[in-house]
Amino acid sequence: MIEHRSEREPGDSDDHWLVEGLLRTEVTETSSSAILTMQGELDVNTAGQLRREVMALVDAGRRLVIDTSGLSFCGSSGIAVFVEAYDEAQARGAQLRIVVPPGALRRAVEAVGLSDYLPITPDLSTALE
Repeated sequence: MIEHRSEREPGDSDDHWLVEGLLRTEVTETSSSAILTMQGELDVNTAGQLRREVMALVDAGRRLVIDTSGLSFCGSSGIAVFVEAYDEAQARGAQLRIVVPPGALRRAVEAVGLSDYLPITPDLSTALE
């Protein structure tokens, strides 16, 4: 079940939380970026909703920062969403950065060579520079 905490659509100025299964997302709009923050587990059951939300934000054309620091788990389907979002952003000439702090997800991204492909930063402040 998806629960909207507000009536916000991508591009509106208010923050919101979206809950599906064990993944909770929040979109915060700044003057220069949309920041998508996640908490919980990103797996095959939650990746579809994240994909829809990320693609809507990429379509909006603003710089998008995806912050994974609140994830307790990220499976291969979640990593695939990051790759797809980056490819789509590149095709549209949009900027996308992904915050992946040191830890298990960072090691997994590095192990498969995606740290050389994806625009990875260790923290949110670096991503917003």
